[in-house]
Amino acid sequence: LISDMTDYPDSDEDYASTNKGTWENGTWVYDENTERLLIKGSGVLSSTFKNANGTEISIVNYLSGKELNNIVICEGITGVADDVFYSENGVDTVNISLPSTLTSIGSSAFRNIKATGIRVNGSLDYIGSNAFYGSGITKIDLSKSVLTKIEKYAFANCKSLTTVILPNTVKEIREGAFYSSGLTKIQLPESVVNLGKKAFSNCLSLVKITIENNGITIYADSQ
Repeated sequence: LISDMTDYPDSDEDYASTNKGTWENGTWVYDENTERLLIKGSGVLSSTFKNANGTEISIVNYLSGKELNNIVICEGITGVADDVFYSENGVDTVNISLPSTLTSIGSSAFRNIKATGIRVNGSLDYIGSNAFYGSGITKIDLSKSVLTKIEKYAFANCKSLTTVILPNTVKEIREGAFYSSGLTKIQLPESVVNLGKKAFSNCLSLVKITIENNGITIYADSQ
């Protein structure tokens, strides 16, 4: 489950120099005992770490081969930049914790990540294209977010994704947003006015779409 848990130790003095360091707007530490990566700071999380020895490395390369149970993005961080956790083989973790301060998730930010769930807070107003493409998430509740659109292929190819709850603020579901996902049913709130091409195409388990707005524009090949 991806939750809003943001607890972390007061000191990282006991960690090896290769398991702690800085990033552009904060600090990070990896605990081998708990298999937890904690990222502290402010602003938008970038894709590069610097360890205590001064060596720069991408987050994905640093995590490669690590035993990883939790990624905790702490309070104060407002965004995750494009491609931060994107790996062709997928970052292998069980849980990701998102802060209540998070407002944006960049394009391909969590693409292919193997975590299984996500809980979204009320501040989130942007999820980029391909943000969760091919990820292992099984359910996403966006009802507390303030999203106005679901970007292209944001949740495409999420084979285990069976349930999505959309917010009453969303107006547009863009091309391929849930293409080839595992959805079984979905309810489109009255706020939705545009449904893009192939938004739900190749969703082989999808048996029901509830549309609350009779005036919705549905483009060809939405299904």
